[in-house]
Amino acid sequence: MRALGIIAAVIAVGLLMFRCSKELEAPPGAPGIEVTAPTRGDVWDSGSSHEIVWTSEGTSGHVKIDVSDDAGSTWETLVASTDDDGGHPWTVPDMASGLCRIRVADTDGTPSALSDTFAIAGISVVTPAAGAVWAVGATEEIRWSSYGVSDRVNLEVNRGGNWVAVADSVQNTGSYFWLVSGPEAGNGMIRVSDVDGSFSGMSGAFAIREPYITVTAPGAGDTWVVGTSREVIWTSLGASGSVDVAVSYDNGAGWSTIASGVADNGSRAWTVSGQASSMCRVRVRDADGTPEGLSGLFTIHLPAPDITIAPASLTLSIFQGASVDTAIVVANSGDAPLQVTSITDNATWLTAAPANFTVAVGSNQNVTVTVNTAGLAYGQHNATITIASNDPEEGQVAAPVSLTVQEPLLDMVSLSGGTFQMGSTSQWADSDEQPVHTVTVSSFYMSKYEVTQAQYQEVMGTNPSYFQGANRPVERVTWYDAARFCNALSVSEGLTPCYNESNWSCTFSANGYRLPTEAEWEYACRAGTTTDYYNGNETQSGCSPIDPNLNLIGWYCGNANNQTHDVGGKQPNSFGLYDMSGNVWEWCNDWYGSYSSGSQTDPTGPSSGSYRVLRGGRWYDYAQCCRSANRFYNSPGGSSRYDGFRPVRD
Repeated sequence: MRALGIIAAVIAVGLLMFRCSKELEAPPGAPGIEVTAPTRGDVWDSGSSHEIVWTSEGTSGHVKIDVSDDAGSTWETLVASTDDDGGHPWTVPDMASGLCRIRVADTDGTPSALSDTFAIAGISVVTPAAGAVWAVGATEEIRWSSYGVSDRVNLEVNRGGNWVAVADSVQNTGSYFWLVSGPEAGNGMIRVSDVDGSFSGMSGAFAIREPYITVTAPGAGDTWVVGTSREVIWTSLGASGSVDVAVSYDNGAGWSTIASGVADNGSRAWTVSGQASSMCRVRVRDADGTPEGLSGLFTIHLPAPDITIAPASLTLSIFQGASVDTAIVVANSGDAPLQVTSITDNATWLTAAPANFTVAVGSNQNVTVTVNTAGLAYGQHNATITIASNDPEEGQVAAPVSLTVQEPLLDMVSLSGGTFQMGSTSQWADSDEQPVHTVTVSSFYMSKYEVTQAQYQEVMGTNPSYFQGANRPVERVTWYDAARFCNALSVSEGLTPCYNESNWSCTFSANGYRLPTEAEWEYACRAGTTTDYYNGNETQSGCSPIDPNLNLIGWYCGNANNQTHDVGGKQPNSFGLYDMSGNVWEWCNDWYGSYSSGSQTDPTGPSSGSYRVLRGGRWYDYAQCCRSANRFYNSPGGSSRYDGFRPVRD
């Protein structure tokens, strides 16, 4: 029985031990990481190679590794993801500190673990930071941290070439104030080294620049308006902290102060003032005098005025010699009456009236613009009509005027007036050419050629000629047809017609085209001569033999072959007029009548009659009919293949 009791007791104890061992067994697979290197008290030199070591269980298989130089307050990533294999090689950076720690964390976030605090021996340069810009002449602080370094260090600068000393063997306080020196460098670096050469640290790349101020607003080509609020904007480096701002309206020749002694904070509000100019600049200058910066050229406009004009511009095309009136309307859209002045750019061919006037609120004023092309060369002419208020804040409005002076259809020759003996006592003279009498004519213009068929067609839309040819003289025209042509041509060129087509009276003071008086015609034909023709006397009457003088200057029965010919084919007289003898008869303005013996000035012939005068002879006539003094006539309603014309104009 004793033996059985012992056996039972043994079995009971065994069962108890089995139960207890099951309870003490560790739970399986709890996730965790433990960093085993670096350890507390380790000092790793910057630039040296070490292994970060850890153990782990239950991670995702990848870890992230971070480093801190302030006992874990801030962290810098060493590697974003690496295999969770328990180790990672590390080249120790310039992170001099006795409060360094390593953190290894699952890339999923947990678990994670920190190393013990350890030290990195070396020098770490804090400023200048990478990308910084330091100005030559400015005092800047070079800052660094160090651990395990002697109490003195050397400072150097590299501007893209060799290292140059900044300061030798200075106290290792972590700070040194440097008066930045040139030359400029785009990729400078600072190096701080232990005097015994064991450690050194370098800054990131930074720039060394001469002091500057760069004005960015207003920009080149900008337009700012007087009275508006705008921002002057600039960037600066190396300024004293206080700047003066000024504006020029003449590209820098003179300056007006905007603000003095303002903070160098990069901007200054400005209510735009001054005068209108397209040569404006803004200057921002250090209060000490340098540096300074200028804006690009910009424009300052006066505010949009309460004055408006319509139309905003004038484009005119006028024949030479014409005078045309047009109008612009000046309106006042403001809240007070405006005193206004019209200015016409000193263009002698352009006038505006009235020159000074008042425009009531909400009212309009018509300004008559007169363009006179007398004496102007053919082609383009430009001027400006400026409507200016007496109130500078209202500004002014300018209307460009573009004028094209057109060349007239007819080539007109300017003839100076003079006195001559009208009529003839030649052996070939007819009785109606006498008595010879003294006549004075005023200056006038005469067509260089007889009117051609092409010219007549362009003005009248028809060609009645028997002998067709664009450059042949038009013929088979009545006196009325010739007068209508003169009126139509006058209207087309902006001139005042001479003829009243209800009674066919002629207003000689009008500036339009008309037929020449008989006296004007003979004066123009003779061109200062007293011979039968303007190049000599007649030597052969009839058609044959050919008269040698007439043959040079005119078409008649001896050389015309029974037809008209293109104008300008023979020699002109000394006035530059062609075909004054022969080709076609030329209608004159006068009624046909007898001469008187008394002297006359600008005679216009009889006041009435049955026939109008024809002059110059024709292609069908004998030589004596083509003389300068020869006269002929026809009913004003009659026409033939012999009759043409050439206009004149005062």
